Amino acid sequence: MRFKELDGLRGVFSLMIVFYHLPQSFDISTNNLLIRHSYVFVDYFFCLSGFVISFVYSEKVLSSVDLKKFVVKRLIRLYPLHFFTLGLYLLGFLLVSYDKGSFGLKFINSLLLTNSTPFITPETGINSPSWSVSSEFISYLTIGIVYLFFRGRKLKFLVSLTIIIFCIISLVSFRIKYFSISDFGFLRGLIGFNFGVISFYLFDVFRGSKNYKLEFLIPILLSLLFWIISSDSSNTNEAGSILIDSFSTNIIMCLTIVILLKSKKGLIGNFLNYKHIQHLGLISYSI
Repeated sequence: MRFKELDGLRGVFSLMIVFYHLPQSFDISTNNLLIRHSYVFVDYFFCLSGFVISFVYSEKVLSSVDLKKFVVKRLIRLYPLHFFTLGLYLLGFLLVSYDKGSFGLKFINSLLLTNSTPFITPETGINSPSWSVSSEFISYLTIGIVYLFFRGRKLKFLVSLTIIIFCIISLVSFRIKYFSISDFGFLRGLIGFNFGVISFYLFDVFRGSKNYKLEFLIPILLSLLFWIISSDSSNTNEAGSILIDSFSTNIIMCLTIVILLKSKKGLIGNFLNYKHIQHLGLISYSI
């Protein structure tokens, strides 16, 4: 089953992230508040993955064979584009001058999808944005193991809540910024993914009639989020900043998902269902 509005929103957010990664010579990536903080939309992808994976697989991973099939399917979804991109970087290394002393380890780090962890090098590999691919795959592995060993929605809910708390405590203890993407970026992914898992269980409990008016809460919530993360106290390694950044970001992203699904198609819903926006969502699926 596809959630078309969520796909459309993923497409819009993917485009914002593309703008964010434009070179600084493009003024749009530095002088626009919305673009400058569009890194936050990566957390929507994590939350959306947790929500959708729970919707599809929460009752299907019942054995080690099921877990293997689940992991292989997730790897097939993520790895082809990732591998193709690594090939381009390798070709660039062979043709263009590069820091040969660090390329090898960075390449292996990216190849093994460990470039959101400190296990090989404390960096994001040769393709920096692919840290999120690494983080998402780690989240897949983690939730697959949770599905295998824990039965019942309440218990799975509690396990996901425990993972969130553990990851946030780790960030606070080691004084790591929530929006860090280097050696502990996988913690950010696990937090967002498990917020998505929890939002699915809550959505499933409170399913009911849809309301046109709910969707207009989305721009209000996103504006609130941008106000929070653009403040001077955001994105620091202080405990208060880590707590505010992690909870505000993921709660608002998950509320956005639930509100879209609980809303009848109004102005926003119709826009997200527009064929070109849907196409954006489709081509961003592997990113």
